[in-house]
Amino acid sequence: MTDPKIRLSGVILMLLIMTAGLSVSDCIADDRDVFSFAIAVDMREFAGAGVYDTPQYFRGACEAINLVGPGEFMITPGDLDPPAGVRYTLDTYIGTQYIWYPAVGNHEKETPADMTWLRNYNAGGNALPYIVNTGPPNCVETMYSFDFDNSHFVVINEYFDGVSDTATLGDIGDAIYFWLVNDLLWTDKTHVFVIGHEPAYPQPDADNGRIRHLGDSLDQFPVNRDRFWSLLYDMNVLAYLTGHTHNYSIVDITGVWQVDAGHVRGLGDTGARSTFIMININNDVVSYDTYRDDAAGGDYTLMHTGYLTGGPTPTPTPLCTMESFINTGDYWFYRDDGSDQGTAWRDLLFDDTGWVFGPSQLGYGDGDEATVVSYGPDPNQKFITTYFRHWFEVTAVSEINVLTLELLRDDGGIVYLNGNEIARTNMPGDPVDFMTTALVAVGGASESSWHEFAVDPALVVDGWNLMAVEIHQISGTSSDISMDMTVRGCRLLDTPTPAPTPSPVPGCVHHGDVNLDGIISTGDAQFAFFIILSMISPTPEEACAADCNGDGSITSGDAQSIFGAALEMDDCLDPLP
Repeated sequence: MTDPKIRLSGVILMLLIMTAGLSVSDCIADDRDVFSFAIAVDMREFAGAGVYDTPQYFRGACEAINLVGPGEFMITPGDLDPPAGVRYTLDTYIGTQYIWYPAVGNHEKETPADMTWLRNYNAGGNALPYIVNTGPPNCVETMYSFDFDNSHFVVINEYFDGVSDTATLGDIGDAIYFWLVNDLLWTDKTHVFVIGHEPAYPQPDADNGRIRHLGDSLDQFPVNRDRFWSLLYDMNVLAYLTGHTHNYSIVDITGVWQVDAGHVRGLGDTGARSTFIMININNDVVSYDTYRDDAAGGDYTLMHTGYLTGGPTPTPTPLCTMESFINTGDYWFYRDDGSDQGTAWRDLLFDDTGWVFGPSQLGYGDGDEATVVSYGPDPNQKFITTYFRHWFEVTAVSEINVLTLELLRDDGGIVYLNGNEIARTNMPGDPVDFMTTALVAVGGASESSWHEFAVDPALVVDGWNLMAVEIHQISGTSSDISMDMTVRGCRLLDTPTPAPTPSPVPGCVHHGDVNLDGIISTGDAQFAFFIILSMISPTPEEACAADCNGDGSITSGDAQSIFGAALEMDDCLDPLP
């Protein structure tokens, strides 16, 4: 039987063209099936003219992309605020004719000027080249799909709720899901890519293990996330191109690649290397080249290569799921009497039964504390150092491959895990005692800034673990202190398996006649897709009929074969006379 991915090329495409009222030249790029494109995400605030127009920021990535060959276009899966600045840098360092396909990120959706620019950039939903489907009502411009050679690309706006294109926290709700179903249903392209800002399964950075946005990406709505991922699998989507985390990773999750392009901010984020990816398509082969800087604004070098399809079978990358070990609001023991606790206070065997305790955030002077600590009897000679201890439990520690600590501190702080120093921020080097002051005063927006640190999981033990923190003032006249903390880990898990499709049973009269009306029509193909997507629970006979090739399972290939049978271009197992 003909490959279902290419079976209906031409016929479905012509139907789409006629339905949309487009010309063939509107929809088809040069018929080469050999091309490349760039992925670069999250350059927000570090693009455009002005102080950041240097090679240490997005400009440096654009110069490197131009040097290796920019490909036919660039895809940016969100966080491109402000978009006019990104377009300026692309125009200046790659070229004014270079095609750019942006997706909406969380920072654009919360910035009205950015959304206005993006809507105008793809005015009417089809101002960009090669568009085949515009977005649904109320999201016409910021959700779209386009074809290039043998590949189909779908850009989704994960903040669309059916009424507004800036409404949700980042989710694949019904308005997005059913539009995506309809778009993917009829593409006949060999390779399909879906582009959205937030990852379905946030992963650690491939090189330094940093992890961000666990639990507040698409994984915060797991039912919709899983439905979305099953759709990608059922519709033979090759890869989901994403960002949001600022961490680079490429992982195969149940037969669909999740490609997180990290960030391209250069010195704007030195916590992980700045990154761009070149995707190379050569007929049935899709490969990638990943270029990263040195995390210090330096040159980009080729660091990772591989295949998404058509090449050697890659070594599976282990997946992980977020687990929280310390959260805002957890209770901490603290000592706020200005005493010299030396070093014993941070040890596991230290007796803290005389310490008081309360929930975080802990501190004084800002009005946002859950627990107010004491600064002593004299407001002009406040205690310099306050000490905090918190016990937390970890089980099956061998499954934890990444730990990330986020600390809110005002002014300076040092953190110990099971007696080992793991973080020092705004503090001098040793020796440090109870009268050592912080390096600089913290004020304004910095007072609410969280500081992120990677933690070696080998320092954690099965059972109870101790986190100890000392917070130091800049001086005895400082107005406030603050301490809060979160610790999250990435627990390895087995690769999730896709939702099973209904299995047919013997007993149908004709394969392909899913609605059992005696004929095979395009409606039968649609019925089969609804069964695949679990939108309809079929009877045993309907399920059998949807299994066009009679191999015991119902796949998108069966539905496309039924569509071909309806057009008399294909046959099912026992075609109707």
